[in-house]
Amino acid sequence: MKAGSKFWPAGLGLGLALCLYFPAAGRPGPRAWDLRLTLQTTGRYQVIDRGVTYNGDLAFTLIWEGTMEEDQEDFRLIQRETRLLDWKATETSSLPELSIILTTANFPAGPSFNYLYVLHEKNVIHLAFSLEGFIVPVHPSAEKVELDLPRTAKSGFHSSSINYDAHVIKGSNLVELPADLIEATPVERNFAWSWRHRLWLETQDQDISLLNDHQVRAKVFIRPSARLAQRRAERPRTSFPQT
Repeated sequence: MKAGSKFWPAGLGLGLALCLYFPAAGRPGPRAWDLRLTLQTTGRYQVIDRGVTYNGDLAFTLIWEGTMEEDQEDFRLIQRETRLLDWKATETSSLPELSIILTTANFPAGPSFNYLYVLHEKNVIHLAFSLEGFIVPVHPSAEKVELDLPRTAKSGFHSSSINYDAHVIKGSNLVELPADLIEATPVERNFAWSWRHRLWLETQDQDISLLNDHQVRAKVFIRPSARLAQRRAERPRTSFPQT
């Protein structure tokens, strides 16, 4: 990705993105592709705090759909929709007075994309994303820690201090494919990895541990799409986009 090139975070909507860029009427617009990323994740975690053990399980499918279009040497993403499917989570506590099993309704909002962008490097298309984690345990507790969720290799722009890539124990979280594959025909590729990490935190009077692991299956589907480029080429430069 060259210096100064642009990418759209996953949360940026179609209307705003279209307002910011128009080719002159009659001038060919940038080439565009439909992009769908399907992310299936199952995981578990264990927090031990002052002798109390909290065990959690989670599972979800997160789908991002939109358009990627040429932006000089890279791509800009324009989101159509993001869907969270099959979001399930449970948590238990070893304390007798907290023996109730917490379920999905007790958890904060489900997982979402923290960011998503696409790079074009040396004839390779590289997808980079990170998911927004949440705080555990969900049960009442003296201390809380952030649960890391999946992210791809070489990802930046995340708040976690963990070197995520170093703790991939199976498969690879490098999501990339040859650039020439997307030129004319639809392409679908599958990626999978398993991740595990144990974090130790020191407080004034007690050590806290978080064991976190998850399994990820990522499916990337890309197909050429001339609709957006054609629509832009036909509009006057001063027209306001329809959303």
